[in-house]
Amino acid sequence: MSEEATYKTLRTEAERGDPRAQQSVALMLDFGNGAPKDPMEATKWFRLAAEQGLPQSQYHLGLKYDFGEGVEQDRIEAAKWYSLAAEQGQEEARYCLAVFHRFWGNNAIDSFDDVKRIRLKGALGDEKSQFHLGIMYYFGEVTPKDQREAAKWFAMASVRGHYRAQYYLGLMRYYGDGVPRDRDAGLALIRTAAENGEVAAQTFLRDFLVLGKAPRAAYG
Repeated sequence: MSEEATYKTLRTEAERGDPRAQQSVALMLDFGNGAPKDPMEATKWFRLAAEQGLPQSQYHLGLKYDFGEGVEQDRIEAAKWYSLAAEQGQEEARYCLAVFHRFWGNNAIDSFDDVKRIRLKGALGDEKSQFHLGIMYYFGEVTPKDQREAAKWFAMASVRGHYRAQYYLGLMRYYGDGVPRDRDAGLALIRTAAENGEVAAQTFLRDFLVLGKAPRAAYG
């Protein structure tokens, strides 16, 4: 099969939502294999695959933001995607994060304005900053309201054991609040938060057992 035919086949699968096909399409567009080279279109497909959790696409999306290729340069956004990929063991992303840490020491980070400083610290792995970013995006405080972005930051903090982030993300998943609804995954996160000492999660589970169904969502 020719590269052009392979691209067309993968493109069809990618448009159906297959993350690995999306990643392959992005790579082919990135290098001009089977289709004309198109950095902007490649970035679009890397993003779709990255949002479905593929670490290689998360790394490539980080590169796009890092060097401003196919997207406006945003080193903080780059660090965020590198961090997500690194957490899944992507070695190149780990190296890029290490470079970021060396380049941006604490003194440099502290010189930024509040929102930029929190974003960068969150992107570099600080779970408290990740949780605060989730709150900011969820409620539209300082930043525009964006529940999908909030869920990403809550998820990053949750992996690092932040129990309030686990609770918030659990609620979002249980109720389908800005993310695909998954009651089992939502309850699992809420239980984890409760086991880690989150009082609101403990109250939610107690009411759940008493009522036989989930109580009204209570963020706070």
